[in-house]
Amino acid sequence: MGVPPHRGAGSGESGSAAVEFGIVAPFMLLVLVAATDLSGMLYTGFRLDATVSAAAQFAIVNPDKVNSTSGRDLADKLSKILTNGTDASALTARVTVNNGPIVSSSNGTVSSSGSDAQADSCYCPSRGSDGITWGASVSCGASCSGGTPAGKYVVLTVTKPYVSLFSSWGLVPRDGIAARAVVQVQ
Repeated sequence: MGVPPHRGAGSGESGSAAVEFGIVAPFMLLVLVAATDLSGMLYTGFRLDATVSAAAQFAIVNPDKVNSTSGRDLADKLSKILTNGTDASALTARVTVNNGPIVSSSNGTVSSSGSDAQADSCYCPSRGSDGITWGASVSCGASCSGGTPAGKYVVLTVTKPYVSLFSSWGLVPRDGIAARAVVQVQ
């Protein structure tokens, strides 16, 4: 019975684990950073979707507020829902009530515009390259070109800046992550 050969210093394998780790570690670190960046982007998108969903639900249960007397107040409340619980200083929100009252919030500053009187009309909005195209007002219940009935709508948009670590890959638009809903309330 002989003594098994000793594998240690001088056997030619010393330091191979360190070399392998040195080769694999940068790749693993890149994967970790990419996963963290992607999860941050998804989390931001999910939060924006949730706030737009909450505002849309509020608009749906308050269809009687889509008119010339209550439309601006509804837009203000919806804007507060969109900016609630988020860092409003780094957020842009816009609420349009039936092509009438518009409440915008940008970096914590709220502004109001639009004509209250238009909130009493019904529309057949369509989606264009730069947003919603309202067109002319039509009779409520009239058939729109897509077959849906004309009605009253609320448009909700929220955008939050997000700087990706891998911005050159084009995963995040330059203006940030956005969520939008067009809700027919009547």
